[in-house]
Amino acid sequence: MRLLPSTLQVEIEERDPYAMWQNKRQTFVVDSEGVVLAPALPQAFPNLPLVVGEGAGKHAAALYGTLASYTDLKNRMLAALRVGDRRWTLKLRTGTEIMLPDGNIEMALNALQKLEKERGVLQRDLAAIDLRLLDRITLRMRETTAAAVDETVPAGVPTSATGTTNQPDGRT
Repeated sequence: MRLLPSTLQVEIEERDPYAMWQNKRQTFVVDSEGVVLAPALPQAFPNLPLVVGEGAGKHAAALYGTLASYTDLKNRMLAALRVGDRRWTLKLRTGTEIMLPDGNIEMALNALQKLEKERGVLQRDLAAIDLRLLDRITLRMRETTAAAVDETVPAGVPTSATGTTNQPDGRT
């Protein structure tokens, strides 16, 4: 290619949309490196994953690369929330939140996969699954589910839903 004097050479690099990034009530389309391509409405890109929070756009590809091996979980996801620009919380379509640790995401996802296989935790009416401490995984019921459990447990029996004793006079 011959360049003549007083000419301008332009090189165009096409970037592919990778995710929808929502931050401070604004939504953008970002590429796999987190580069903002354009402001956008989420309805305009229904097939792109939604990531929310500071730093979520630039870390989305790493998260979804890890999630590639966990298709069942990925298919249940509504959004991935970046917390403190250091860790992720996955929001499922059912409303359940899965809190991942700062590091060892694969170990946490393997533990979740094992829990799902053995106990069907993703089928349950849970508010949250906390995987931040792998030696102490916590499942939190929704308040409505916990109240229903309290109503069906005989008086004086400790309930695992609330950690309290169900008393006939309404005391806990």
